[in-house]
Amino acid sequence: MSGEMAGFLGAGAPWRADVILVVEVGMGVALGAGALLARRGRITVHACCQSAVVVLNLILVSLVMGPPSPSAFDPTFPPGCGTATYMMASVHAGLGVLALYVILAAATLLLPARFRPRRYSPWMRSTLAFSWLALLFGVATYLVWYGAPLTPPALSR
Repeated sequence: MSGEMAGFLGAGAPWRADVILVVEVGMGVALGAGALLARRGRITVHACCQSAVVVLNLILVSLVMGPPSPSAFDPTFPPGCGTATYMMASVHAGLGVLALYVILAAATLLLPARFRPRRYSPWMRSTLAFSWLALLFGVATYLVWYGAPLTPPALSR
């Protein structure tokens, strides 16, 4: 990415990618904290915590990770689509969409009643699992694209 400032994690990624990685990991920790709040019966605080993470994540996805233009929806696949780079990013995006569906189905009235759960706990637990899997695949995508951050340079002999 020409003209973009180099990242701060030492992986050779652009600054923006490093910021997103750190923010996403922070959101994963916040989701875990929110789950603990729910287990302790602090449902209102839990809902505020989880809602803040979902809104922040939607903002990040729409502004930074989403396709740059309508041409990104080209039905022809570029060469190398079977590579780990594309596969990791696709799994990451798919898990994120699945987590968003579970949130919409379980926590809003946006979907028709037949698509909403009768018992919320299993849905919320699955959302946490899908979100953490999406986070893991996001970190894996970063590692495949840019390499491991904070890796000391190789020693030359």
